[in-house]
Amino acid sequence: MTSTLISAIAPNQRINQSLAFSSQQQDWNGILVHHYQNAPNLTETEIPALSTHWIQLMLSGQPIHLIQKRDDRLHDSIVQTGDSIFVPAGQPSYWHCWERDTSESILHIYLKPELITQVAETSHRSWILRITIHRTEDIHSQVPIKPPLFRTNFYSVLIICQGRGRYIIDEQSYLVQDSTVYFTNPGHVKGYEIHERWHGYIVTFTESFLKQYVHENILDEFPFLIAEVAPPSYPDREIFQIFDQLGGQLLQEYHSDSVYKFKVLGSLIVVLLFKIKERFWKAYDPLTEASTNSAIALTFKRNLEAHFRDLLAGKCDRLFQVQDYAQAQYLHPSYFSTVIKYKTGKSVSPRSDTRPS
Repeated sequence: MTSTLISAIAPNQRINQSLAFSSQQQDWNGILVHHYQNAPNLTETEIPALSTHWIQLMLSGQPIHLIQKRDDRLHDSIVQTGDSIFVPAGQPSYWHCWERDTSESILHIYLKPELITQVAETSHRSWILRITIHRTEDIHSQVPIKPPLFRTNFYSVLIICQGRGRYIIDEQSYLVQDSTVYFTNPGHVKGYEIHERWHGYIVTFTESFLKQYVHENILDEFPFLIAEVAPPSYPDREIFQIFDQLGGQLLQEYHSDSVYKFKVLGSLIVVLLFKIKERFWKAYDPLTEASTNSAIALTFKRNLEAHFRDLLAGKCDRLFQVQDYAQAQYLHPSYFSTVIKYKTGKSVSPRSDTRPS
């Protein structure tokens, strides 16, 4: 199949258009751009399947009456300025345009499929290794506001210097006021209400970011990262200033162009976590939180038992793995495994003899 595909150069020989610009000599890896200026004409052509994805973007001109053939069916449409047409790699195409009285400007973009794959994988890695720092006053300028509930798969630290509102996590609602420090972990259903504009910082990061730029055993160093219930803290002004300054340092580095940016951010996050541990979680021991009080462990138990019932009834033909149970709760598999191990004393396993009691 691949050997029968033609290159992106081939349409030039079949399209009756005047080429105004080509990036062919620009060495744009995986991308080829052609800019065409059409003269009034009657165009009808069939183009074999290309080895690249093909995007056509109409930059200017009068609407075009166009007939395309896809999947052995004809599609009649009117293409206007700003409209785009996408032809995936490996798909032949047929075009018929009626005669026009004016010319138009059209951009043809050819993308190698492997470039799309590379961009998607890079985007996925960027998401997994994600960290963001923002000023809260830049996120919502209009108050009061109460956005819909949401669920996250990352940690967040809220540092509020000034403002009023509430933060909702699962079925609990907590007051947000001046000098509030609030830490939350992944998996919970969250929400918030802003009554008076919040001034401060919101810091979010994933477990993978910590393991990449801090160290692999980050949860051993900071066991409160697996705490499921974490009410906000309201330190006195002197203590709060420490967190406020850290928020400013994180934001400054987040917007820097340093080649060591993420390593510096990782170091500052460690300082932030140590300060949170020192001030609010110094005596925390995850083993003292019984599994009966763990929403993650209880949900895992229900999911595990339901899965085994489905297996016995023949409704499922495979054993669920760690990632299946973690995904059911919108949790990172590593974080999910750590919580279950601490709260139940057992590692997550698809085998029936590891079900939490």
